Amino acid sequence: MSKVDNEGHWDPIKKGNGEFYKDNDGNNLYIKIREYCFWAGDVNPNTAPFSIQKNGLFHAASGDVGGWSIASNKLSSNLISLATTTNKIAAQTRQASANTSY
Repeated sequence: MSKVDNEGHWDPIKKGNGEFYKDNDGNNLYIKIREYCFWAGDVNPNTAPFSIQKNGLFHAASGDVGGWSIASNKLSSNLISLATTTNKIAAQTRQASANTSY
């Protein structure tokens, strides 16, 4: 727990990626966040498969966002694929035989 100094200020409680402060009456808790606000899947935010930084940048190694599927090297929907391995955008018509890459 935090402790109060002679002037009534609370020392920080340091936990992981941030510091927590209580106000003088002990009713409010304040958080000072360093680079990462949230991460999941690893104890290290730099290697976690999901993370959000305080500047709004996020990283997701897999999942779905707005109808798009995220993979480690590809972003795709039903008919469109963006792949970093080929540096191509692939578009497919409703007929599976007609594929186009750009």
